[in-house]
Amino acid sequence: MKFEPFYLLKKFIPKIADGNALDIGAGNGHNSFFMTNKQFKVIAIDTDEEKIKLLKKTAKKSNLKINVLKKDVRNFDFSKKIFNIILAVQSLNFIKRSDFIKVISKIKEAVVENGIIIISMFTKEDASFVQFKKFSEEIEKNTFFNKKSKNLRFFLEKNELKKLFKDFEILFYEEKIIKDAPHDEMVAPHKHGIVQIVAKKKRAPNQISI
Repeated sequence: MKFEPFYLLKKFIPKIADGNALDIGAGNGHNSFFMTNKQFKVIAIDTDEEKIKLLKKTAKKSNLKINVLKKDVRNFDFSKKIFNIILAVQSLNFIKRSDFIKVISKIKEAVVENGIIIISMFTKEDASFVQFKKFSEEIEKNTFFNKKSKNLRFFLEKNELKKLFKDFEILFYEEKIIKDAPHDEMVAPHKHGIVQIVAKKKRAPNQISI
């Protein structure tokens, strides 16, 4: 099965110099494969053992060199600050809000000057927000934990993601509602509240010595 890369990645990757890329919550690896084919050195992380195995197998079969790691983003070492692209598509809603804020701070530090960060997440407008609020415990602001299913979900408020990147150049920002067919625990057609951002790290101003 052929998967298309995330449309914002496809749109903005021509604006970025070849270099290093981080795919957070890489899943089936379609974005990692796309970036590798564009000559980026890619690190792909995910917590799902089966997805990691499949990604490694597909990369090997396709003769693509990708550093695939079974790693929780909260434990990833961002200290090297080497990334030209950091991508997180629907992967940062599964940690607590407090952890999310910390991860965003680390991501912003880890991207190089003129590098970009691409994030897509669910907002409180998402249909599942009502379900989690009704049947789960709110353990932090807009963060819910369902004791029965062991699922944790965090939802963003309006403009919350944009405010976190006020010190970056915002190349793209959109909050929208999209329709979706039944899947997983959502047994009926439903709507997703989505926020998407592409943010570019500004070049540090030249320091003038006197």
